[in-house]
Amino acid sequence: MKKTKLGLSLLALLAASNAWSHGYVSEPASRGYSCTAAMGNLNTQCGAVQYEPQSVEGHDGFPAYQVQGSGGGIVHAPKDGEIAGAGLASMSPLNAQSESRWYKQSMKAGKQTFTWTFTAPHRTKDWRYYITKPDWNPNKPLTRASFDTKPFCVIDGKNQIPPLGKSQPHECNVPERDGYQVILATWDVGDTDATFYNVIDVDFGGHNHPGDDAGNDNDTPPNNPDGDNDDAVTPPHPDDDNGVELPVPGEYPGWKQGHQYKGGEIVRGRDGKLYQCKSTNGANGWCGLNHAYEPGSGWAWSEAWTLR
Repeated sequence: MKKTKLGLSLLALLAASNAWSHGYVSEPASRGYSCTAAMGNLNTQCGAVQYEPQSVEGHDGFPAYQVQGSGGGIVHAPKDGEIAGAGLASMSPLNAQSESRWYKQSMKAGKQTFTWTFTAPHRTKDWRYYITKPDWNPNKPLTRASFDTKPFCVIDGKNQIPPLGKSQPHECNVPERDGYQVILATWDVGDTDATFYNVIDVDFGGHNHPGDDAGNDNDTPPNNPDGDNDDAVTPPHPDDDNGVELPVPGEYPGWKQGHQYKGGEIVRGRDGKLYQCKSTNGANGWCGLNHAYEPGSGWAWSEAWTLR
């Protein structure tokens, strides 16, 4: 009996560990990877990402705000101001933004290579690379308005599973820029509604010249993932989440271990904040599995829940 329980515990731990491991941009080093001991802690005061650079995982859709998920429900890409941390509370230190906050990698326009390091297998839709506009303001939070919403490079994943370890370098033609810029690299996983978001702080030399972007911080994100700003999306009404009718504020229940949560259900964590069960992980039972996934406090909670 003791051996059986020990075996089950080990299997559960391995499953949780695999769920918490995915991939990150290692060359040039992403903001999160630059926080790690492997990179000499070039960035400091980074929070959880210094131990988990492979876990900056959010929902599909960028630069749109909402898209239809594979299960038919609505999934939301990270909000403006939360792009660098993929909308995860555990990765929120990455959202800090100023001209001097982060270590910068040298960059030149023209042909450059980008390399990911993968720690868990996933089928891949594509990798996309975006860059901040010439007149972006590095002392304001990163928003969709900060970036050219049309990627400067797209690598087709062909729904294949990349091998573990370093990827084949992605060869991309980087646009002309001056001074400090941010490159956003996204890895759209083909077998879930997840996308990994890695920002790379780069320096082209010289200085950029921020324009007057007053009023852009609250622009409605575009609905067209190809970057044509013809359409806009209004964030959904609270009753639109996967068909789940949400109770009025104050009536959300507390989280219960073992409860079979459905995608879209909302609970109140012990910290008083509201958390929504991710559609894909509601189906596999993670949202109520054990205290590792307890919203806001479990070490792997952001794999199953989204902070509302």
